[in-house]
Amino acid sequence: MVNQSFTSFEKAKEYVKELGYTLKHSHQFKEDRSFIFKHKHSRKHLYLRSTWQYLDSNSLDIGTVWTVQSL
Repeated sequence: MVNQSFTSFEKAKEYVKELGYTLKHSHQFKEDRSFIFKHKHSRKHLYLRSTWQYLDSNSLDIGTVWTVQSL
C-alpha cells in the first residue's frame, strides 16, 4: 500500500513513474487537481491529488502538498 506526500508535483510524478505507472485520467478544477495512474502490467491504480495543508510538521507554512495513494 502506497501513501506518500510530496511538496513538488514533479517529484510526485517522478515517483509514480519509477513505480511503473502510466497516466489514465486527470481531473482539474481551479485549485483541485487529481490524477489516476494505472500500472503497466497489472490492474493496480494510484491516486495523485493536491491538497492545501502545512508543508511539514515543524513549520506553519501552508502550501500545495501532493499525496500519492493506492486504490
